Amino acid sequence: MLTKTGIVLDQVEINRRIKEKILKDWELECYQSFRDNILDKEHPYPCYFAVEAEKKRFVTIYFCTVDN
Repeated sequence: MLTKTGIVLDQVEINRRIKEKILKDWELECYQSFRDNILDKEHPYPCYFAVEAEKKRFVTIYFCTVDN
């Protein structure tokens, strides 16, 4: 049976966890990759609203894990 667990973090909580180094490695890598892709100036992300939301730190992130 698969067990799914997750957590929803707003930007304040993500930044706190980054600063205090309490994000899991995979969470930090995923968030940094997401942010880099959204804000990439060479290959602009096609959704204006997503880019603006990330710039203004309005995006909420959901980290989900699945255990066997």
